[in-house]
Amino acid sequence: MKAWLWAALFFFGCVERDVDPEVVFQYETVFATVGEEVALSLETARGGDIHWTAPEADSWSNEDPHTLWATFSSPGHYRVFAEVRGEDGAIAQDSARVFVVYPPAEILPRSASSIAVGKDRVFVAMPDFDRVAVVQGETVTHISTCIQPTTVALREPWLVVSCAGSDEVMRVNVDEGTAQTLQFSWGSRPYGVVIAPDDQVFITQQGTGRVAVVELESFSLEMEVEVGTDLRGLAWVDGDVLVSRHRSGMAGGEWYRLRDGEVETHLLAWDPGPDSDGDARGLPTYLQQIAARPDGRALVLSGLKANIARGEYNEGRAFTSETMIRADLRQVSLQEATYGQEVSPLTLDNRDRVAAAAFHPAGHLLIVATAGSQSLEVVEPFGMRVLGGVLGVGHGIRGLVVDEEGFVWVDAELSRELVRYTLVDGALDPQPHRTPLDQGLTEPLPAEVLAGKRLFYDASDLRLTSQGYIACASCHLDGDPDGLTWDFTDRGEGLRNTPSLRHFEDTGPLHWTANFDEVQDFEQVIRTHQEGTGLMNDESFASCAEPLGEPKAGLSDPLDQLAAYLHAPKSPLRSPYRSPNGAQSALAKTGEALFYSEEVGCTQCHLEGPLTDSRWLSSAEPLLHDVGTQQEGSGLRLGQEWRGVDTPSLFGLFDSAPYFHDGSAASLTDVWRRNEDDRHGHTSTLDDESVQALNQFLMELEGL
Repeated sequence: MKAWLWAALFFFGCVERDVDPEVVFQYETVFATVGEEVALSLETARGGDIHWTAPEADSWSNEDPHTLWATFSSPGHYRVFAEVRGEDGAIAQDSARVFVVYPPAEILPRSASSIAVGKDRVFVAMPDFDRVAVVQGETVTHISTCIQPTTVALREPWLVVSCAGSDEVMRVNVDEGTAQTLQFSWGSRPYGVVIAPDDQVFITQQGTGRVAVVELESFSLEMEVEVGTDLRGLAWVDGDVLVSRHRSGMAGGEWYRLRDGEVETHLLAWDPGPDSDGDARGLPTYLQQIAARPDGRALVLSGLKANIARGEYNEGRAFTSETMIRADLRQVSLQEATYGQEVSPLTLDNRDRVAAAAFHPAGHLLIVATAGSQSLEVVEPFGMRVLGGVLGVGHGIRGLVVDEEGFVWVDAELSRELVRYTLVDGALDPQPHRTPLDQGLTEPLPAEVLAGKRLFYDASDLRLTSQGYIACASCHLDGDPDGLTWDFTDRGEGLRNTPSLRHFEDTGPLHWTANFDEVQDFEQVIRTHQEGTGLMNDESFASCAEPLGEPKAGLSDPLDQLAAYLHAPKSPLRSPYRSPNGAQSALAKTGEALFYSEEVGCTQCHLEGPLTDSRWLSSAEPLLHDVGTQQEGSGLRLGQEWRGVDTPSLFGLFDSAPYFHDGSAASLTDVWRRNEDDRHGHTSTLDDESVQALNQFLMELEGL
């Protein structure tokens, strides 16, 4: 038959035309609760019979060919498939995702954060500025606060702000602009703040280890409860107050439940590993923020895993950049029958410390922020599977909130920005909206110090680390020690206790064995142990690669910026061992007399003033003391013979346990009782009362 006749017959309907099969779901995503029958309908289905598949549903039926009814008995993310097959064998397919959750709690849980989202305003703590930023559309204003605000909580019109630097909590009427402060005891360091539904305000105190209870309307202190050690994270769930320990002890990560005045302690277990390309062992620590699931059945504690079991002395294996530190999330059951049990932990590959995590109010997604990697991850919270994410969020992420509209708000503190992402069908729109928070303010840090601080917290820069695991802040968050001892035998050293960076000498020796003479010597650590390409160019580094050799200062702007940040003055922490008003106690004065006495002899090395005799005797020749603390794991100095330790300053001892270069003294009393031959001062004959007084003096020392 002629081609034109075929065309005519086709046109006038004498021959049936093939219809290309097509199938499209009405909605790409559907929500359901556990055990609820949910309908999934098709918007388009043509070209043949419809075939349904719901492989993960407990039951399903489709009496109506265009609608599937399915029931799921467990929470999670599931797929339902529809397929249309044409007579010619052509196939069209589509799928819909079903988010299955438990019903939300009658009153949603609440978690402490540096961000609070109101009806039409967002409030963000700005610790470097002593301000809270108020973001309303494109307009940014500021509230002056007490010193170093850390977290904020909102029950409009009241905004409650914790200030770690001045031991205060502030209540602001954000409609009227009035403010009131509540002073806590010296060194209490208020951190997390949550407002419960009954208008009780709960506040963690990092310095004293207490949780304060404040009545919102009268803004008066009702009580303080002794809870634990080094408290930061805080959440309220169905009447329970949940608190996390910031830096973990050797037994494991700790968190606490406060219920009816009683305190329960719970442990997060060490991850036994093994070490691999995608994971590593470790102790969960740096637990700063608690995310409570909206159904109230679980919480997530986030931080990092510190693999302090590894090392050449410990087990004959040196560290690699991917086996030292890992981003870590632990999900814990809050159901009475399984309370405290860990379920579905998650280690993030190629990521450093998790700074914050928050659930979508619907409960189907968990958003996770890593600080140094500058990333957001979208996680399915029931199986803890990573669904996707974005990079380049911003420097120094501190806080994260997901609001009811699906906006993800991120406090990128060191970028001085509030970053807003939109969630669309379970994925983050890669184009965020950025609001500078420092509008109209004078930057309090010199430009080189701010640049150095960003480098200090950065694990995304390939110059600093190759795979995104390690930042300087991984062990020295906020300039504080992590309380851990690392095996640096492969670095030509030995077991080394992480020191504080708050009392940093400008020109003196660095590290326990004085193996560096300038901050710029960390270029060697960056290139070798962090596997970064380096902040210096290769030619310059080749000319001064060895520590204690030719100076590196002045050869690299970024390296000099890092040094500028470390050398910049830092506010010393207040000691919670002092009197409530900050005065030296009577017992400490007794201990002070002992410390400065010739009989005890502490000042032979801990000179009056800086409390150290650390210095160079000549070029690359430090003053070191063998005070009897050397043990089998003490190792070497720069690969050579151990000669003793550089005298540390004693300021801030209350926040830097354990003691000695290898962390082998858990307390100051252990320091004196291990000094049987009086090589470390004349303390072997001190009675218990004298030891107690000497300890009190040292624990009350704050800073220069």
